[in-house]
Amino acid sequence: MGNTAISLIPLNKLTISPKNVRKTPAKPEDDAELYASLKAIELKQNLLVHQAGDGFHVHGGGRRLRQLQKLAEEGHIAADEEVRCLVESEEEAEETSIAENVIRARMHPADEFVAFAELIDHGRSVEDVATRFGVTANLVLRRLKLGKVAPQVLDAYRAGELTQEAVMAFTLSNDHARQIEVLKAIEEGQLYSSHYTISRKFKEEAVAASSRLGVFVGIKAYKAAGGEVLEDLFSDGDSVLLKDSELLERLAQEKLEAIASEQSSGWKWTSAVLNFHRTDALEYGRVEPQKLDLDPDTQKELEALRERDAELKAFEGEWSEELLAEDRQVCARLEELEEFENNNVVFSAEQMSVAGFIAHIDQSGVAVFEKGLVRAEDVVADAPQECSDAEATDQDTAPVVAMTPPRMGDYQKVWGSSDKVAR
Repeated sequence: MGNTAISLIPLNKLTISPKNVRKTPAKPEDDAELYASLKAIELKQNLLVHQAGDGFHVHGGGRRLRQLQKLAEEGHIAADEEVRCLVESEEEAEETSIAENVIRARMHPADEFVAFAELIDHGRSVEDVATRFGVTANLVLRRLKLGKVAPQVLDAYRAGELTQEAVMAFTLSNDHARQIEVLKAIEEGQLYSSHYTISRKFKEEAVAASSRLGVFVGIKAYKAAGGEVLEDLFSDGDSVLLKDSELLERLAQEKLEAIASEQSSGWKWTSAVLNFHRTDALEYGRVEPQKLDLDPDTQKELEALRERDAELKAFEGEWSEELLAEDRQVCARLEELEEFENNNVVFSAEQMSVAGFIAHIDQSGVAVFEKGLVRAEDVVADAPQECSDAEATDQDTAPVVAMTPPRMGDYQKVWGSSDKVAR
């Protein structure tokens, strides 16, 4: 046996030994992690070296040496930085190199996940950990998520009963009791252990934050009401899920009713309905609003655009880039003004006194109003009926407005549906 003392040897005296058995280079991302670690916390594990003339050959720790040399080249450490080395004899070098590279086991990923989680628990920021280990903040967040799943799930992973992809699915819930419940279903054969089936189990009652209700309510308001948010860091699609669908619907209903109340002045009735289809309006009569005149400048611009649009549509020559650009501009502005013209309407006080509106949410998560609807019970009879003097007086004073006849149908069905949502 040679001298096995730990020595401090200048970096510029160290070179890779030809006896180092590792010939295949590591992955760039692995080297980047090692570089960042050495830069942040310096070398903690000594190199294995043997004497070679005036210098030393490194037969154990070649990757660490290369990254230290890179740090010296970039000026982060001195070229003659003293490095901790275990000096062995040349005879021992090759055998030691084999032992270091072959007779070793990599840390199980589950242990790595827990280690990252513990770093965060001990006060390290995500950015700090990412910098120290040369990885992205997103990767740290993913490892943190995995390290925070129930210990029983990680034990099943260590035992080979779950794949890493399956463990990823468990991160959809922060509730350890729920995670253990799903794990037991797998162990009892009630549920497959694939990522798809596990994630589907956790998503059964969850709603995407990008859904119309999610957008309408907003994550901030949902959280403020005590709603739990599930973040799928391993998904390429919707990554944020709102777990409590009942709470989300209640918040949406309350917000929609408040908006409808703000717009209710002058209308006979209003209703806020979460699930509304335009065909539902066919159950009502309808009063049509009166169009308002456009201001002279807008009217003049609209007429000029329509005239130019007709000319462009009739043009049969060769289209230049300028003409194509003009056509796009004319179409865009014409569409904008025509939409304004169609919406530049007003309901009279008489119309509003017999009609109402339904507030609902469109597919983009915005509150919209179906206005001018007349319920069956509010329709004024066309011909006078035999009635008492009091009833005749009421009928004589009731406002009469022009109305599109309703499509008579099952009103109880329509209003029963909306009442159910309101509850």
